[in-house]
Amino acid sequence: NISFPSEAQADFPVAMEVSEKFGVVYLITKFGYFHLYDVESGICIYMNRISADVIFTTAVHEASNGIIGVNRKGQVIIVAVDKTNIVPFITKQLQNVNLAVRFAARNPPTGNEELFV
Repeated sequence: NISFPSEAQADFPVAMEVSEKFGVVYLITKFGYFHLYDVESGICIYMNRISADVIFTTAVHEASNGIIGVNRKGQVIIVAVDKTNIVPFITKQLQNVNLAVRFAARNPPTGNEELFV
């Protein structure tokens, strides 16, 4: 289930890329919103507007295991998972310890060792 902000109820996905390394789906919408979903659970980990203009093409950005896109103005946008901050973000901001543990288990811990004690 994809949720949209109240000011963007007519929005819809225009691009989707999967990061096998992190087990996430990067989703870009017509109105320039970025969504990050966990593949296993479908939980939205993060959402924010990254462009005021339509992002018309995307591809996997292999160097960062993220997504690269170009908007209508020609701006190049790269979005990627911050490996050192994603698990603490899921734990503290989303308050979802189960998801944080599953995410950390799929990705070798870097500062997340306290989840496995």
